[in-house]
Amino acid sequence: MKKLVLALAFSTLLLVGCKKDNEKKVVTDDGTVATITTEDAAEAWEGDYKGTFPCADCEGIEVELELNDDYTYEKEETYLGNEDKEFKSEGTFTIENGVLILKDARGEVEKYELGKDQLTLLDKDGNKTEGELANQYVLKKEAF
Repeated sequence: MKKLVLALAFSTLLLVGCKKDNEKKVVTDDGTVATITTEDAAEAWEGDYKGTFPCADCEGIEVELELNDDYTYEKEETYLGNEDKEFKSEGTFTIENGVLILKDARGEVEKYELGKDQLTLLDKDGNKTEGELANQYVLKKEAF
């Protein structure tokens, strides 16, 4: 009997100890902090995002990013003014500490800071772009 109770207690502790922290905090445009759970994160951020990033040798890079509820994405980039060259990629994404992390089929990683109905492109180290063009690296969520 003691062995059964000990086994049940150990199993319970093991399960509780393995529970993941599933809450993430994100900062909204007005500076308030919102909390979302990992399970709800894909639904909260699911949708289409669009924007035009600056480009050194073209008129801009039009970016369309679709986040799906199964943690997959599709991205299309069009280099404007250069015969409108298009590049498409797809892969999976995760959300960690308010950062959306895209990983394509080749293993390339791209990071975005989550905001209210927007995504801000981050560099490889997870930092925001600085300078006068910083506010142009934002994708806005499309309304349905």
